[in-house]
Formats: sequence, C-alpha cells, structure tokens
Amino acid sequence: MQPGRALNIQHWQTTQGTQVYFVASPELPIVDIRFIFSAGAARDGQIPGIAKLTNAMIGEGTSTHTSDEIVAAFEQLGAQVQTDADRDMAVLELRSLTHPEYLQPTLALVSEIISQPTFPATAFQRNLNLMRLNLEGEKQDPDALAERALFAHLYPNHPYQTMPDGTVDSLKTITIKDLQTFYQRYYVGKNCTLVIVGALNRAQAEAMAQQLTAQLPVGEAPTELPKALALTAPIQQHISFPSTQTHIQLATSGITYNDADYFPLLVGNYILGGGSFSSILNKTIRQDRGLSYSVYSGLNPMQGGGPFIIGLQTKNESAAEALQLTKTTLAHFIAQGPTAEQLKQAKEYLLASFPMKAASNGSILDYLGLIGFYHLPIQYLETYREKISQVTMEQIKQAFETHIRLNQAAIITVGPNDIAAPQNTAHTIPVTLNHAAQSISLLPAHATQKKLSAHQ
Repeated sequence: MQPGRALNIQHWQTTQGTQVYFVASPELPIVDIRFIFSAGAARDGQIPGIAKLTNAMIGEGTSTHTSDEIVAAFEQLGAQVQTDADRDMAVLELRSLTHPEYLQPTLALVSEIISQPTFPATAFQRNLNLMRLNLEGEKQDPDALAERALFAHLYPNHPYQTMPDGTVDSLKTITIKDLQTFYQRYYVGKNCTLVIVGALNRAQAEAMAQQLTAQLPVGEAPTELPKALALTAPIQQHISFPSTQTHIQLATSGITYNDADYFPLLVGNYILGGGSFSSILNKTIRQDRGLSYSVYSGLNPMQGGGPFIIGLQTKNESAAEALQLTKTTLAHFIAQGPTAEQLKQAKEYLLASFPMKAASNGSILDYLGLIGFYHLPIQYLETYREKISQVTMEQIKQAFETHIRLNQAAIITVGPNDIAAPQNTAHTIPVTLNHAAQSISLLPAHATQKKLSAHQ
C-alpha cells in the first residue's frame, strides 16, 4: 500500500451477523485478518480475569486437533496467528499467504479454533499459571502499580475498574465451565467485527468472511458499555515502593473516538506532551528544568470513555517539584491553549505523518478495526486530514477545558517517599494486581500476545 494512496473501504455483513471491513492490497501475496469481539475485561463481571483467560485458550485445542498439532500446522503453512484481550476487546489475528495451497487449510484451521475450542484442562492450568506469574511480576513494576491504582480511582463503579489479568483471589475461582459460559455468550457472529486486508478481490473476501464465521452462532451483541463519570473531586494516592526514582501519573477519564472534541484533543495532546521532544511538557520539565528524562501525555480513547494520562519519572528528591510543575504546566495549557506557532507545527507533523500510517497492511488493519469496533464513519480516514486541518486554537482550549480538569483528576505517585498528603480517603481503596492498562487498543503488536506460530 503506497503512502497517501486512497483506501477503498468495503463493508458488508455475513449471514451470522458479523460486520466485515475489507481493503484490497494487491502489492504482496498475503492477507491479514483480525477478529474483534466485544469481549474484553469490561465484560468480566464478577470474575476478573475471565475475558483474558478465555481469549488465551483460543487455539489450545479443538475436538480434532491438539494445541501442538495446531501450532505445527500453522508453522508448516507459514501462517502467523496471535490472540490477546484488553479492557474493550478480545482479538484473534491471522496473517497468511494467499496462494490457495496455503490459504485454504489456514482458513479452515482458523475457523475451527475460533468456533470449536475445547478448553483442555492442561492448557487451562498452564495459562492460569502464566497469569499468576504476571501478577507476581507486576509487584516489581512501579508503572503497573500506578496504572492499577489509577484505574481503580478513575473507574470506581464502572467495568473498566476490572483488571485484565484479574486478581490473586479471582484466579483461584475461575473454572473451565466459567470459560465455556463466557465464550458462548460473547464469541458470536453479532458480537464480531472482521477486518480483512490483502491481495484479494471483493468476491474472494466475501467467501473468506463467510467461511471464517459460518460456524459461529449468531447470538447477540452485548449492550454498549456505560459512559464513565468524571470524578467529583481530585484524588491523590502514594504507593510506597523502594526505588531511586518516583513514578508519577496524572489522569482524567471520559474520552471516546466519537466525541465531537476528539480531533481538538488529539492535536492539543500532541502539542502538550504527545510530540516527544517538541512538546510543552518535555521542554518545560526535561529540557528547561532537568527534572525528568522522559515525560509524556497520551489520549486513550475507549468505548466507555478512556483516560487522558500524563506520565513521568523523576529523582525522589525532585518528585514534589516535578509534580507541581506538571500540574502548573497543564493548568496553563488548559487556560491559555496553544500558540499559533505550536498549532502550525503540530498540524504539519500530523498531516505529514498520516499517510505513512496507512502504508502497510498492519496499519490499515488497525484503522479498519477502529472504524468497525468503535462505529466510526466509513469515511473516517478520508476526512482525517481535513479534520486535523480545521482544528483551531480556540477549539483546543475549549476541548481541554471541557475534558481535562485538574479538579477531576487522579494523581498516583510510586516511590519511597510520600510527596503530598492525600486529599481524601484514596488510601483506603485496595490496589489489586492487574495487567498494564491499555494505551490505544487494537493490540496489533502487544507484548503479551499469545503466538500460535513460532514465526515472528
């Protein structure tokens, strides 16, 4: 796919109710496919960890193939298959050669593992033990500790409070029957978005989509997740941790891709802290004051309203100063907005870099997944540059005033010294072990993805 090339996105629905999004990319004889189910940790209910564990068991065995046989078959066919789940979604992704000798048996096997998992006991115990090891490892990860506490505070009565890796206690209670029940509810045609990018024509893509979903029950899509409510007061919590640096995270919640302020927030975030060395936070905190080697801000849009997060690490003795300067810098940006020159430079970068983001099958797959899963307009990519170009300084200021409020923020510090007294009873909220919080979701290259093939 050449940079800047227009994408002819085609969309239809299979007989099982699956929404399909397809882009022909004939340059290489490969096809990339992604199943996306609304079956992430937000659907865990009373059993934290069940979504991630259910997804991990896809490909661990069917009525006719063991896990070892499945892995060997994919290796022989030169196919790559991986799975993962975050808060919003569960994913199975496939890359295959398009020559029929390789493609047809690959599609048949993928259809089998997605529609006929048997959840064998040995694989169940192995994946359960891996999740337990993840929880143990996260005790030594200050960023994971901060993120875990952050989500507990930002989403106290919302499904996003559920941590994808569950808790020590919840993992003791999950049974194979629980996984089967979860799978039967959420891995259905009407709860699936199927994305296809590759060297195919429309007829071939339709036949492929039908083959891949034909054995899924039609089922029903779950209700949309509720919109997260903003905090009614600021929260600050310190987590004691033996380290030479203090890790700081500041966040607010409520951001979605469909929000009318999304593009002003996107451009504003680049100016504030998303633009690496060119950002205001980097210049103020790192370059001018030398308080942090790395400081960033990021938008994390999610179905129920994801967080805006500022993160940094600093020497323990400068933690209070760094936090105060971060808050002051953010408050000034909210009140004043960007300068004309800052807006000009941000637009130039975002407009110039956008074509390259659609230069590979994988990046196109990501965008189609966004469009399908988050119900964005089919013209989203066509209008992306126009919407960036139209953002004004006043729109950015207005968007940040509306969505990024310091009096509705959660601040988590992790290090040896408590740098500020808590502003309320935040310390009484338990911090449960979890998988690291998602940053943009669609999981194309997540570090914890389970590979069903040895090919990288």
